[in-house]
Amino acid sequence: MTAGVAGATRGRVLSLAPSASLLILTQTAQHGGRAACLAKYIVRAGERLSINQPPQS
Repeated sequence: MTAGVAGATRGRVLSLAPSASLLILTQTAQHGGRAACLAKYIVRAGERLSINQPPQS
């Protein structure tokens, strides 16, 4: 989880100002001892975020 700004490239792709504040969540997994990026989630400043996770056993 990283706080940052959209930047020029991401801002253009997402139709955001380069200076737009974002929370960037990166989901990764290990496979064969190597990390693989599965997904990146972008949350714009001011949006609500809730995370529901079942209890771990």
